[in-house]
Amino acid sequence: MPWVSKSHDPIPPSGKSRILIVSDTLSSVSSENRITLDKTSPLVVQALTNAGMSGAETEYVPDEILAIRSKVLRALEEKISFLVISGGTGFSPRDVTPEAVKPLIDRELEGFGEEFRRQSISAIGSKGMISRAFAGFIDSMFLVALPGNPKAVELGLEIMLPVLGHLLKLARNQNERQE
Repeated sequence: MPWVSKSHDPIPPSGKSRILIVSDTLSSVSSENRITLDKTSPLVVQALTNAGMSGAETEYVPDEILAIRSKVLRALEEKISFLVISGGTGFSPRDVTPEAVKPLIDRELEGFGEEFRRQSISAIGSKGMISRAFAGFIDSMFLVALPGNPKAVELGLEIMLPVLGHLLKLARNQNERQE
C-alpha cells in the first residue's frame, strides 16, 4: 500500500534556545573579535527568530570533549529546549563534537544526518559526505550538531526548522511522562 500524504498543521517552535559554537579560535579571542569573526551565530539567531523562537544566546567552547559535554549538560540543566551546536563535526583530529555529545543522546534522529549529507553531496559534490552532522534528544532537550561552515549551518537549519515545532512538542511530552 503506498504511503498516503497526510497534511498536518505546522506546530510553531517554542521554548528556550541556545547556540554553542565549538571552535578553538572563537573560544580564545575577545568578545569584540568574536563579533567580527563569528559568521555562524548571527545566521542561527536570524533563522530561529524567523521561526518564532527568540532569545538564543551564544556560547563558545574549544574543541575538547569535556568542555563541550559540560556546556551541553549545563544547557540541559537550564531547561534549554533547542540547542544548536556548530563546529567539530568533521574528521580532523580536533573535531570531537560527536564523541562529546553522542554518548549523552537518548534518541538520535538518524534521518537528519542522512538528509544533511545527501543534500550536501548534491550541493558540493562528494566532499559533502565528510560531515558527521547529527541530531537527537537528551531528555527533554532537542539538539542539532552542524559543521562550522555558515552555508552548512543554513542547510542544516533549512532541513530542521520545518519539523522543529513537532520535535520540541515530542520532547515536552516525553518530559511530562517522566515527571
